[in-house]
Amino acid sequence: MSEFGDASQEYFERLQKKAYAPPGSPLHRYAARMLVDAAKVFYAFRAFCKKSGTLSCEDANNLETTFSIAEAMREADIPNVEIDGRSYAMNQVYRDMQIWTWKMYQWYPLRSRRKPDAYPQAYDLFFKVLKDTGVQNRLVVITTNYDLVYEFEAYRANIPCVYPLEHVQESEAGNDGRSRFCFVDADEMHRVPICKLHGSVNYFYDDACGPRCDPFVFTDLAGKTPIGKSRLTERVPAILADEAIWNIREKLGGSLTPEIIPPTYAKLTGRPWLRAVWNRAFRALANAEKIVFIGYSMPDSDGFMRALIHGAMAARGSGSPAQIDVVDPSEATRRRYERLFRRGIRSWPKRLGNITEGELYRILGT
Repeated sequence: MSEFGDASQEYFERLQKKAYAPPGSPLHRYAARMLVDAAKVFYAFRAFCKKSGTLSCEDANNLETTFSIAEAMREADIPNVEIDGRSYAMNQVYRDMQIWTWKMYQWYPLRSRRKPDAYPQAYDLFFKVLKDTGVQNRLVVITTNYDLVYEFEAYRANIPCVYPLEHVQESEAGNDGRSRFCFVDADEMHRVPICKLHGSVNYFYDDACGPRCDPFVFTDLAGKTPIGKSRLTERVPAILADEAIWNIREKLGGSLTPEIIPPTYAKLTGRPWLRAVWNRAFRALANAEKIVFIGYSMPDSDGFMRALIHGAMAARGSGSPAQIDVVDPSEATRRRYERLFRRGIRSWPKRLGNITEGELYRILGT
C-alpha cells in the first residue's frame, strides 16, 4: 500500500480545487470539503509519526501503518496529540483516518468502460474456472482488502456472494436501488460467503452509536440515474460515486463513518459483528480441502492472521492436511508460507494476471 503515498497527495490536490468549485461541478462541494478536511488531518498526523525516527520511508507513506499508529494511541487512551502547535483529539484523528483511507480504496481498481484494456482479463478467466470446476459451490473467500473488486467481478460473472453478518442494516448508496450487486443474506446455500476481515468501503457505522452497533452495508449497483451530480453509469457500484459519502449522510445522518479497520490486534474489540466474520473465516480454514492464497504476502507483522491460521490448522485434528497453493511472484513470500505451514506448498511465482488457464485449473481444481 506504500504506492498510495503519491496517489493520496495527487488526489488531495485535485480535491482542494473541487472543494471550492461552482455548484455545477460533478463532485458536490460538501463531499469534497469533508474529504479535504480528513486529508489535512491525515497529513498532519503522518508528519507527527515521521518524527519518531523509527519509520522507514516506505512505512511513512503507507496509509495502513499511519492508521495503525492512530489506533494504537487511541486504544492507549491518549486523548489528543499536539502537531505544529495545534491540538487534535485522537478520536477525531482516527475517524478522519478512516474517511481518507476509505477514499483511497473507494475506486481501487475496477475495470472501466472508458478504459476496457486497463486491466487484464484475469478476473473473467478466474470466474470461468470457478464455474467450470464447480468450486463456486464450495468456496469461501477470505480477504483483508477493503475494496470491492471481488464482489463486483462476482456480480459480473453471475456468482452471487454473501457477507456472513448475522445482523446488518442494509441500505443503498444511490438513488436507484432497482439492481443489487452483493446481497446481504443469512442464507449461504447458493451464495459464496466473503469474509472481509478488516471491514470494507461499503461498510459504515453510526458514530453516535459506535462500532459496537450493527454496521450499515450498502449493497446496490447504480442504475441509470446518476448519484447527485456525479457521472455514474449502471455498470459501476453506487458506493464508488464521488458523492457517495455525501449521499449516504444526507439519507441516513451525518454521523455515518466508513467502517475501515486497521490491521491491529484491537480490531475485534467492541465489534461483535466482526467477531462473527472472523469466526466464519476460522471455520472455513479448519474445514477446507484446499486453501489458495492469491496476492497476500503473509507479512511477519500480521501476527493476528498467523495466529488465526495456526488455530484453524490445529482444529483440523489428525485428518488429511489441506493442499496449500500460493500465487505470488515473490520468493520471500514463498519462504514465509513454508515457514508458516512447516511443510511443502505449491508455489506459483506469478501475479494472477499472468497465470495461464491451464495453471488456474490446476490451482482451483480438485
